[in-house]
Formats: sequence, C-alpha cells, structure tokens
Amino acid sequence: MSDKNTQAPLLDIRDLSIRFNTDSGVVHAVNHLNLSLQKGKALGFVGETGAGKTTTALAILHLIQSPPGEITSGEILFEGQDILRMTEAER
Repeated sequence: MSDKNTQAPLLDIRDLSIRFNTDSGVVHAVNHLNLSLQKGKALGFVGETGAGKTTTALAILHLIQSPPGEITSGEILFEGQDILRMTEAER
C-alpha cells in the first residue's frame, strides 16, 4: 500500500540561489531556497517587496535573463527532473 506522504514531490526546489549583477553591485535575490510541493496541493508564497517571489517563479519557468541574472546554486526538480539542466527542447 502506498502512503501519499512518501510520494516524490511534483516540484522540489533545493538550495536555489539567484543573483543579479547590476551597475550598483551584486543583488542576492534568492538565497538557498528550499521548498517542496506535492501533486494536488497548493502553496502560497508571500513576502515583502524584493523578497524573491517573482524571481523564484521566473527561475521555475526558466526565464531568468542572463545577464544580468544568474542561478548560482541549486536544483529545480519537476516530476523528478532538474529543469535547470534540461535543453530548451526538453522543457
């Protein structure tokens, strides 16, 4: 019998860090973020302006403009596959 709590997450973000190199210096937008989302569940993502909510969503969608943005560490696993390592065709 399968326990739903032990299923692999639909989305699993591990140690995600993103920075932007600007004329004013380096902006660390996301620092070592970890989160998991199980299939059929919802996740609310709240925080102050500039906390990294939009940057995280853009990273999940593989839309961080480089330059100036750079994912410096981490994995974004969707259904067990790291979307950061996928080719455009695979995505």
